[in-house]
Amino acid sequence: NGASGITKLQSDTWAVLAINIPQNWSLVSLNVIPDDMLFENIVAPIVADILIAKSETGASFWPVFGVNQIGTWITEEAYRFNMANPVSLTVEGDKVDPTITPVTLPINWSLIAYLRQDAANAPAMVASIASNMNMMKNYKGWVYWPLFGFNSIGNMNPGEGYLVKMNSSDVLYYPDNAVNVAKSGLVRQESANYTNFRNTGSNMSVAIPMSAWDKTPQAGDEIGVFTTSGMLVGSAVYNNDLIVVPVWANDKLSNKVDGMNESEAFIIKVWNNETGKEEILDINFWEMGDGTFTAEEMAMAGKLTTLNVNENTLGVAMPNPVRTESVINFSLAFEADVTITVYNVLGEMMEVLVSENKPAGKHQITFNADKYATGAYFYKMETSEFSATKQMNIIK
Repeated sequence: NGASGITKLQSDTWAVLAINIPQNWSLVSLNVIPDDMLFENIVAPIVADILIAKSETGASFWPVFGVNQIGTWITEEAYRFNMANPVSLTVEGDKVDPTITPVTLPINWSLIAYLRQDAANAPAMVASIASNMNMMKNYKGWVYWPLFGFNSIGNMNPGEGYLVKMNSSDVLYYPDNAVNVAKSGLVRQESANYTNFRNTGSNMSVAIPMSAWDKTPQAGDEIGVFTTSGMLVGSAVYNNDLIVVPVWANDKLSNKVDGMNESEAFIIKVWNNETGKEEILDINFWEMGDGTFTAEEMAMAGKLTTLNVNENTLGVAMPNPVRTESVINFSLAFEADVTITVYNVLGEMMEVLVSENKPAGKHQITFNADKYATGAYFYKMETSEFSATKQMNIIK
């Protein structure tokens, strides 16, 4: 799972670092300085399995095409690796002295190395810059979010790299290797039901705070994020705290759609472990974001309603406001003839979105706003036993 560590100490200043690099995308860094710092020579033992590697600036090492734009490995930086197979890379050299090796962090995102010889609790490692930090992520999309005191990364580990977003520029110096820093006690529970998604190397962080829930999940319940077509693009397990789900972007280097495209709407579901059933989260409003995907950004739900798919429900349009299109979720307790109709503020019918018999369970439709003018509209769901109306706003 990308775990890494020092396997041998040859002297007080010399070390051997073994890095387990997983299949697909990860972030890799060094805490040793080899005699030869050329990137292509450092990765030569695993080059047959490298699909592509990238620096923070986007420079590429692409073996199949003979492309090498990276040149020298920069100690303070991390690199993105996309591997065809999991491999182990061994690098030996002088230990980096973290107390005299500055990691410069400009505003916005940077890829940084972890320079100490031992793993340690992430918040302790970056405490000196936390006041200027927005968020830090590891290659799995788990986060340390100083504003909320939330750490799902656990430990920073030798051999791994980290993605850091700064609100203002700063310089990080890690604590001395001789300082004994406690490790995180985080024990992360992995999803058992929402598992079929791919780490594509780029993600959005979608957060649900405790205050947003109308019906708080039980510890161990799973939160999954899906495209409107039903593809799972990220998950996390609820643990009686703020939950942050990594939502993965579509990998443009892949020959198939394996994640979310920019500005695409997403749907959030809960797997209830007690009942073994899914529930849909209807986001009433967003504190951050708008229910659409933007890579390397954050979204936070303000208030939500948990929709039981065995009840008659009409969900909030997502996203709302609507610019081009929006998804409307609804569910039926029993098979029924159902209509969903759009009205303007004068009560004039604009469009019938649904008028047919539907089976019991969860459903969704896509509303296209291309022919609508900017303004407020209402959509109404009706069956013989149920009626509900919600508002949506269109912005052009």
